[in-house]
Order: sequence, then structure tokens, then C-alpha cells
Amino acid sequence: MRSVSFLEIADILRSENLLKDGAPVLAAVFERIVTDHREVRPGDLFVAIAGTQFDGHTKIDEALKSGALAALSEKPSDSVRVIEVVSTRLALGLLSAAFQSFPTREMKVIGVTGTSGKTTTTLLIDAILRASGQKTGLIGTIEIRIGDRKVDATHTTPGPIELEAILGEMNDEGCDAVIMEVSSHALKQHRVSGIAFDAVGFLNLSPEHLDFHPDMEDYLHSKRMLFVDEWKRSERISDKKPIGVIAANGEEGKTLAASLAPETRARCSVVTLPPDLVVNGDGITGTFSGVKIESSLMGTFNAENLSVAVAITRGLGIAPEVIQKTLRQGVSVPGRLEKINDPEGRRILVDYAHKPDALEKVLAMLKRLVGPSEKLITVFGCGGDRDTTKRPKMGEIAERLSDLVVITSDNPRTEDPLKIIDAIRGGLRQPNQAVIEPDRKLAIEKALGIAKPGDFILIAGKGHETYQIIGKTTIPFDDREVARSFLNVTRSRLP
Repeated sequence: MRSVSFLEIADILRSENLLKDGAPVLAAVFERIVTDHREVRPGDLFVAIAGTQFDGHTKIDEALKSGALAALSEKPSDSVRVIEVVSTRLALGLLSAAFQSFPTREMKVIGVTGTSGKTTTTLLIDAILRASGQKTGLIGTIEIRIGDRKVDATHTTPGPIELEAILGEMNDEGCDAVIMEVSSHALKQHRVSGIAFDAVGFLNLSPEHLDFHPDMEDYLHSKRMLFVDEWKRSERISDKKPIGVIAANGEEGKTLAASLAPETRARCSVVTLPPDLVVNGDGITGTFSGVKIESSLMGTFNAENLSVAVAITRGLGIAPEVIQKTLRQGVSVPGRLEKINDPEGRRILVDYAHKPDALEKVLAMLKRLVGPSEKLITVFGCGGDRDTTKRPKMGEIAERLSDLVVITSDNPRTEDPLKIIDAIRGGLRQPNQAVIEPDRKLAIEKALGIAKPGDFILIAGKGHETYQIIGKTTIPFDDREVARSFLNVTRSRLP
């Protein structure tokens, strides 16, 4: 992190029309930017953020007493050290980039948004760019990776100070490109406002995060910001001319594409599933953006992910043969329909599907693969302290598309697991036919014990996660390891 003068900060804020009239002029050079008043040190710039649980504006005086040279605020103040701005969140994103010398000006940055499929799509793009000889950085749900070095991820899109520090590190370590998932939370909270994007992609939109967004219109508007606000800002803070790719298999993608200004729309590709698409138990084949693709990924929803990944990489100039070879060789996506090998012939799949739309897509795809003498068994739960409206919906989906439903815990957090399970059961037509087991380990073991060779077992909801949150305690837990351990134990008991 470098030092930044007040004059540079003022210029950045004025360029985005954020600085209120009458702001003080300070002869100051700031050493750091912080949002937590408890972390303030002499020489810092404190940014007051009004959150849902806590308002940083109430701690401005305390931050100044602790040595902050100035504070950014959305509220007027008589203090000559309080700088009033239109939006402290937007200012924070931009200034976080300034303290890192705007690292994304030096790298290609690809951002992908959508309710489902962001992780798979970014991993596909990452694999293709790496195969083309580029050193990449990856920011997403599963991991943050700088070249070949992995860093644990705590959010799909980190907060702006952390995010820009990571991007600065990627730039320092010589990354040519950064591929990142961009959540609706990150867009609405301006976490990516200091990033200069080269390419942006939209996958889909389905009901999710309605504990954060008041309605679906607001949810779509937040996603649209990547193609409007962040697109234009990318041009202002760099000399880039971004490209866009929009999957228009659903009405939301068509609505997004139609809403864009003509000059933006001219640089966007609107993609749909190819007419020669074949999806079966062996994978996906079809011609995407003029490139004949063979992939071992399963399901129509993954064909949608492929369509965006191929269109973006073609738009960035990657040769068709590199794309073909990379996808033919296969791209590993942890916890996304990840197969657990069972010598006894059960088809065990672990998937991150924790939303109604994602669960329905996965189960509908698997249902088509189930033979007349085989069963589809689904193990799932819903997270606590999160959107409660999806619980009965997911119960209805699981019952309709499965032969047997095992309802268990996901991350119950501070909620009573049994109350979460009762809410899921509320969506079932025959609730007494479901297997109820709050202990997730026992639930997985029960499902595997019931299954016969040839049956499909979908363990949904946690995917790649290696923990479970019960109360306020995080414990080690991995669906994949539970399944493998069960298989090892049962094999050891064989005569």
C-alpha cells in the first residue's frame, strides 16, 4: 500500500462527482485507508460506512482522536477534517484501488456475474487462459489463487480494501489476467468500483439473496451494474474498452441485453445454447461461438456456462484450438457435480446447489439419466440465518424430482436445525415419506446405505466446503470425505 495525498483523493472523488461542495482542502498525505475505527493508526484515512448492523459514522470522532488525519462521511460535519461525499461505499472502492496504484490497469480482468454457475465459468476461463500461456489470478467462492499459490476465500467477492490488496499482489507477481466472480452484493456495495474490467459476463438470474435484495428487480439491477456503472467506470479509470457476453437463455438475460445503451450493446455478444448441442451422461458437445466443443461436464446448465466462457475467451483473442483442447482434456470444478468413485457402482455426486434454481437444474438433469430400475436419492438441507423463503421451494423440488429425499442440516448457524427442516418439509406433498436426519454425516451415510448399485445419490448444498457452521462454531466437515470414509468402512467389512 502506498501513501496517497489529499489532492489525489480529491481528484478521484471529483472525477466521479462524489465530492460535496465546500469540502475542506487538506495538506495531508495518508498512509492507509481503513473502515474499522478500532484499527485506526496515525496517518490513516477513515471511511465511515453505514452497514445493516453498525454505522461507522458514529465513530468518526473516535477515529480522529486515534490519529486519523481525516474521515470520509455521507453526513455533514463542522470538523475541517471530515470530508463529505455522496457515497462512502463508492469512494471506498475507488480509493482502495488508488492506495494500490490501480493494479487492474496493468492486467486483463474478467468479471462474471449470475445467480448460478459463476465458479464453473470462471474456472473454465481460467483454464483456457492458462493453457494459452498466461499467468492468471483467480478470485471466487472456492479459492483465491495468485499464479499457482492458493489463498482461502471468505467471500465470493472480498471487500474493496482486501480485494484491491489481492489485486495489487497479483500485479506484483506478474499475473497477466485476473478472472473473478462478481456477486450482486459486491456490485450493490461498490466493492469492485476501482477495477478496470476488460470483459464481463452474465449467466442467469433466479430467486436468491432475497434477504439482501428487496425484490427480483433490485437483484437484476445490481447485476446490470457490471454492464453499466462498472463498464463506464472501467473506461474512465483506464484506457480499456470492455467487451461483454450475455447468456440469453432466460428472460432476464434478454431483458439485460435490451436495456443496454447502443454503444455498450455493440460490444456485447448475446449467446444462447447452440442448435447442435448434445447433452448426455458422457458430457456436452456442440458449436459454441464458432468453436466445436467436447466437454465432460454434465447438464444443460453447464452448457450455458460453456457458452459464456468460450465467447469471452474468443473475444479476448484466444485461438479456437486452445479452447478446444483445454475443454476436451477436462476442467476440474471442485464440488460441482463432483463424482465420488464407488467400486460397488453407486453414482455418488457432490454438488454446491444450495438454491432452488440450481437444485432443480441438477436434479432435472440427473432424472433424465436414471434408468427404470434405478433410483435418484437426494440429500440436502438449507442454511440458517439466510433467506427463509427458499426452504419449502427446495423441498418441493427435491420431492418432485427424486425417488427419495433425505433432509438434513446445511450450515444451521444460530437457528434450530429442526425448525429449518420443518420449513423444508412444508414444501413436501408427502412429508412422512422423507428421511429426516439433522446430523449431516449420518444423513449421508443413511443415503449411501439405502442406495443400490446403479442408483444416483446427489449430496447437495455444500459442495467444495470443508466446514460446517453450527451455532457460532465452525467445525471441519466435507461431504466428499464423509462419502469416501463410508465407502472405505463398508469395503473393509466385506469378507
